[in-house]
Amino acid sequence: MSKYIRTNRSNPCPVCGDTRGRCRHLPDSPDTILCMTATDAYSAPPGWRFLKLTRDGLWGIVRQDTGDTDEASRREWAERWRSLQAERLQQEKARHAASLSEEARDREVRDILRQLRLCSQHYEDLKRRGLSDELIAAGQFKSVEQWQKLNQEVSYRLAGVSLGGRSLVTPQAGYLCPVWNPFGQIVAWQLRVWNPKDGTPKYLWLSSRTKKRPNGATAHLPNGELPLTFCTPHQTTPQLKHLFVETAEEQRSRGDITISPPVPPTPLH
Repeated sequence: MSKYIRTNRSNPCPVCGDTRGRCRHLPDSPDTILCMTATDAYSAPPGWRFLKLTRDGLWGIVRQDTGDTDEASRREWAERWRSLQAERLQQEKARHAASLSEEARDREVRDILRQLRLCSQHYEDLKRRGLSDELIAAGQFKSVEQWQKLNQEVSYRLAGVSLGGRSLVTPQAGYLCPVWNPFGQIVAWQLRVWNPKDGTPKYLWLSSRTKKRPNGATAHLPNGELPLTFCTPHQTTPQLKHLFVETAEEQRSRGDITISPPVPPTPLH
């Protein structure tokens, strides 16, 4: 399967105009867009037809409609969309403000990690990436099964936890890669999918948002942004660098403090 092309300044989304990499399309299917804005028929602009949501509910699959649209329809949609956008921004702001603090996230994540272990197969994978036993232990990587069960209940308000608090929303098996803030707190995590299928990304942000839980917790911080991960050396005098690397495992094998942006999600559909 061809890789998706993400939007950028020179390749904006033709549906919503996004340039931040939120939307995407396949190179051999430019008329079919995965758009994070047009997630229902109501929000699809004239000239575009909403088909369905991707399986994870993050993108709307939108296809160009060759039918004629008049200027009055375009103006009506633009006004409707401005009103809808303002309403959604207010809802999003309130949802992020109500999310767990970084301190609470750290406490809940550690409660979960204490219930899990790292299997030998995943351990060998981390060793292959150049991590020492010390770094693997410090990184607190843990293996999970699909829809991982927990022995003890944790807060359902943590992204990636089921509503009952006794299982994780892990759509596939793999191992967890914690995301750390500058104070050594775990504020989010990604799932390294062990055997990704066609079209499935290798890394997934753990999220509780599903069709049945449209307001479920996500990895976003209270300010609405996805977290960066900070990795500090155990020895030497560090120099601060800004490195665009793929995962926290690879960052920790370096001798410098590294600050990494999140791995952009790839749609599931």
